[in-house]
Amino acid sequence: MLKWAWFYGLYLSGVESGTLDEEFLTLSENAIPDRDAGEELREFWRSRSPVDQLGAIDVPTLLVSGWDDRLFSPNEAFANYRGLADSTEARLLMYNYGHDYAEFEGDGPEFQTEYADRSALAWMDAHLKSESENESEGESGGEDENEADIAPVTFYRAESEEFEEYESLPESADALSLTTATETGASRLQAGSEESVSFEFDFEEAVDLVGVPRLWLSAAPTGGEGTALFGGLEDVSPDGEATLIKEQVAATRVEREGLVAFDLIGVEHHLPADHALRLTLAVVDDGLVEESVPFEDGLYVDSDAPAGVVLKHSEGQPSVLAVPTLEGAIEATGRPGKG
Repeated sequence: MLKWAWFYGLYLSGVESGTLDEEFLTLSENAIPDRDAGEELREFWRSRSPVDQLGAIDVPTLLVSGWDDRLFSPNEAFANYRGLADSTEARLLMYNYGHDYAEFEGDGPEFQTEYADRSALAWMDAHLKSESENESEGESGGEDENEADIAPVTFYRAESEEFEEYESLPESADALSLTTATETGASRLQAGSEESVSFEFDFEEAVDLVGVPRLWLSAAPTGGEGTALFGGLEDVSPDGEATLIKEQVAATRVEREGLVAFDLIGVEHHLPADHALRLTLAVVDDGLVEESVPFEDGLYVDSDAPAGVVLKHSEGQPSVLAVPTLEGAIEATGRPGKG
């Protein structure tokens, strides 16, 4: 899915203040009228992406990325880490920051960016300086040994307000059936409407959601060749107030009838025991994101009417949500959400 707000905003910025590659300029100008990146433009991006080159990288690599990044989502950092870990020494550090139009508030980001900067410098020292240089700095107190010894995975946790270390990425717990969280067997979403459908889950204990949630949806497009589908996770308080976790929305296209594997945006979030987890799906992303981008069309390109999608979640349909947690297996009960 094309992130229209970022693509168009960066394009305009580049035209105004820089010199753009002629091929990219031509391909972008062709894409703008229809707000659709054609195959040539996508291939231009792919050829300059690490996606097909991770296995060829054999130098130690430290990845630093942000939970709040709406340009390069946490999912991309996780995928790069997994790809690199097979061929070289790799480390992943995540903090509450990133590319976004929203302003970050409070002292948290400054503390976190300083930690990330120190970790990056320690990583460079450990891998680029000679052994004698590092020993000399260690003797003089110039290097923090703990910062140089970076764990495979380091996450900033909002609940503890500290960086926590892990040996691997968290695994998804048992999948939650959407059937248990609705009173109907199917949901219909139509382009041109701000309607959404939601599924809510209660947990017996507090849960730490850390990682990339995945949906398997039994779905069928209606009224067109394909439909954009948007999804996000919300924290619902006991009084019913819902907060979109990290203000992040994921997007996919439903091109044909069948099972759709749909990764939501990676999250780091503590869900108290008296709160519910709500999955909300829509065909218009503006209805999900409160912290909007400075373009009235929203972050992504929505589907045009009469396109729509039917989501099937009756008994026997494989529509499920798998959420990665630090607790492993989790006990949950579904209840009908809004929409």
